[in-house]
Amino acid sequence: MQYLQFLLGEVEFAIDLDIIDSVAAFNGGPLLPHPLPQAQESIAIRGRKIPIFGLRERIGLPSEDKAKAKRIIIFSIETSSNGRVLIGSLVDWVGEVLNIEEAHFIEPSSVVGAALGKHFLKGVASYEGRPIIVLAAEELFTPDIVKAISSAA
Repeated sequence: MQYLQFLLGEVEFAIDLDIIDSVAAFNGGPLLPHPLPQAQESIAIRGRKIPIFGLRERIGLPSEDKAKAKRIIIFSIETSSNGRVLIGSLVDWVGEVLNIEEAHFIEPSSVVGAALGKHFLKGVASYEGRPIIVLAAEELFTPDIVKAISSAA
């Protein structure tokens, strides 16, 4: 299966490539206010207003200065009405597309599960000798979150 590799701080993550719409550069510029608590702000990219979802906070990492972020991953999430909603998340770095087979998943340590909330983890993969935390997209973007964001769009 294919996953997009990215960093939040010094921690290496990956998420299912199937839900990625695009990756955009972020210059640390101002973000627009967004009316939903699930979205911290929004940003205009290529004429589209995209809500920014607090990925760090959602998975239990401490907040960081948004000006340090260098990229925005734009997720395309299916809605209950068979439409799609775009949701962005600020990350520090985006790497490459990784091919990770199920056989490369290892048991996450209790420290990782406790720090991030085990329900957000698809697992921890061993990739080229290093651990990569693979996030479960369906847990990050629950139907309630997608419905709230799509109805505000």
